[in-house]
Amino acid sequence: MIGTKARLRSRAYFFAHDKIARMPAFTYGWGEKGTSEGPFWIRFDRCTRKPDTWKEEIYRAARSVAASTTKPLWLCSSGGIDSEVMCRAFHDQNIPFSVLTLRHMGGTNMYDIRFAVEWCKARGVQHEIRDIDMVAFLTKGMDRFVQDGYPTEKPLHYMKMLMFEMIDEMGGFGVIGSGEQRYIVDPAIEKPTPQDVHLDLGVGYIASVEWCRRNNRMHEPFFMHHTAELNLAFLEDPFVEFALRNPAPFRSLFNRFYIKQFVYHTVWLDLVPRVKYTGFEGVSAISIPAMERLRRIFGARIQSAKIPIPMLLDQLRPLPA
Repeated sequence: MIGTKARLRSRAYFFAHDKIARMPAFTYGWGEKGTSEGPFWIRFDRCTRKPDTWKEEIYRAARSVAASTTKPLWLCSSGGIDSEVMCRAFHDQNIPFSVLTLRHMGGTNMYDIRFAVEWCKARGVQHEIRDIDMVAFLTKGMDRFVQDGYPTEKPLHYMKMLMFEMIDEMGGFGVIGSGEQRYIVDPAIEKPTPQDVHLDLGVGYIASVEWCRRNNRMHEPFFMHHTAELNLAFLEDPFVEFALRNPAPFRSLFNRFYIKQFVYHTVWLDLVPRVKYTGFEGVSAISIPAMERLRRIFGARIQSAKIPIPMLLDQLRPLPA
């Protein structure tokens, strides 16, 4: 078990051998010169064309993922609405795939995974369910990822690495439906303007990307960020544009999730509404101390990249012809 920050200081952290790392739709690094010290940052890639509707762009992203590998596709689904939307993008286009779900041995995520079970069963999709002892994982199991120097305060990011390991064993290509745009406004601002809305992306956000890079593995940790056009298409959705011009609802944590659900339900009318869960609610007595331990271990490495929406739009929009 990892006990002190001192033991980890001798380990390599992000970018020990590369100044800057790149994914298809964004670049990230540390400090202004890409050194291993300094503030963490993320910069999104510019679109090469004007995006179509969000529905068409998410379909294009699914086709792009399928074309990027000859391995069997394994889509990771918790049963949450983001992972179901990802699965629908592939299924609607008859792209073959299987689904991997982690089930807590204590039954603490049964609310979510029942949606994945029912969805796969109704469509005849192969569904692999793996049991995980969350007590063991949160107290000891994640420590091997901690020792390898992937800073985060959220054990969820280590679970993504675990799923990719499982998919590697099955000879597949893993896809995770992460990357939804969660807009934030400081609740202390009573009358926010569009300039007050931002994305807040913690350093753990790209931990699974770094795991793939270091281990020379090819997977898609961020399906919702797969292309710049998919990112911009969501921002340009008429409802999202309206919400960003009237950002007061983003002061509430709950509304940050409901905005995207409105977009999803506009595309798929039969999408079953559900409560937003992280999967850790049932193990909070263990997960909260685990998060506190990660904060002690990584200390100042736990950073966030805050991207104001006007800056994000400037990064994404294609240059004039």
